[in-house]
Amino acid sequence: MPDDENDDQDDDAGGGLFSDIGEGLQDALYTELIEHYKQQLEQLKKDTESDNMADIAKLNISLAETYATIGEWNEAVYHFTQAELFEENLTDWKERVNLYEKMGEIFTQQNKWNKAIRSFRSAREIAESNNDDSDDWRLKMSEIYHGMGRVYWRKGTYKKAMHFLERSISTHGGKNVTTSSTYVELGNLMTELGKPDKAAENYQQALEILEEIGDQYHKTRIFNNLSDLYLKNEEWDTALDYVTKCIESAKATQNKVLLGYGYNNGAEVYARTDQSKEAEEYAALAEEIFLELDAIYPMANVHFVRGIIATVEGEWDRGTEKFEEAIRLYEEADIPFYHALALYEMSILLHKKGDDEMAAEKVQEALNIWQELGADAMAQVAEKFLAELVVKKK
Repeated sequence: MPDDENDDQDDDAGGGLFSDIGEGLQDALYTELIEHYKQQLEQLKKDTESDNMADIAKLNISLAETYATIGEWNEAVYHFTQAELFEENLTDWKERVNLYEKMGEIFTQQNKWNKAIRSFRSAREIAESNNDDSDDWRLKMSEIYHGMGRVYWRKGTYKKAMHFLERSISTHGGKNVTTSSTYVELGNLMTELGKPDKAAENYQQALEILEEIGDQYHKTRIFNNLSDLYLKNEEWDTALDYVTKCIESAKATQNKVLLGYGYNNGAEVYARTDQSKEAEEYAALAEEIFLELDAIYPMANVHFVRGIIATVEGEWDRGTEKFEEAIRLYEEADIPFYHALALYEMSILLHKKGDDEMAAEKVQEALNIWQELGADAMAQVAEKFLAELVVKKK
């Protein structure tokens, strides 16, 4: 499944401050960096005679960004919120925009759509009030539009997503990570709208940009999303090729989140091709990573895949339990497209079990969601299956 990682993270660093060292040492250095920032912050707070509110804001931003890098979202939100208290003391408008833009990215990671949109709107208002039509200004606006488009895609508001993603490219559209990321989101959107050719075209444009600027770190995400695209097309060999590329690239760049997504997509490929042992091994590897990250959406994906594995093995009760947990988590995370997909897959399990009445209920729920989203291709799939169930019932 498409990941929920923000592709703009650590653009300058190409994958993190310490991406070229071992994971254990990397964690130790991030911990040391956090302690260093905290000590500086405490010293500034004790110095009541100096006008240091801007420095306090900057240190809180640095802490928030470091916590975000290691996936500790709640700590990141806390320090961004502390920085926001002193936002007016930041004299550089780009620093103020960066604060709200990063807050928007964190809220997107947490699936807090309304808070994310409010943050990006604040960033846009500040940027628009400082319009000098420079290349830097247009790039910053492009980043903001990309962030807003990403939020609307994740929450299933496709028309608004398309509007902001296209505006991101038209505002700047240079050869950079933001433009590449925007093409990735457009690819994700086209995948959910059932337009695989357009999805592949957008992913290819994103890859070409990253090839040109020599960015391996962000290519990992595209490999993951291409594996998901070919999964949906039931092109198993091609999907597995991209799973392998995703896993290898994630290991090379020490991208733990996308390593988990790579394993999870690999688990689904193996499950769909009746290789349950390999599927469960990959699902276990994904679960280990996602439990450590404590994130709702990735864990929903693991339960979803385990539901498919159970369906293949004819373990109806276990499959039902896994799909129900996936449905609950997708609903909690407000990810409607995959909420519907889990309902649809559960209906297939129920049909194979022989409970067509309950299967029809689940597929009807999925159909309602996809119709509301405007995901016409998936709605047609659901309608066809529902018609088959109704005919069989008669």
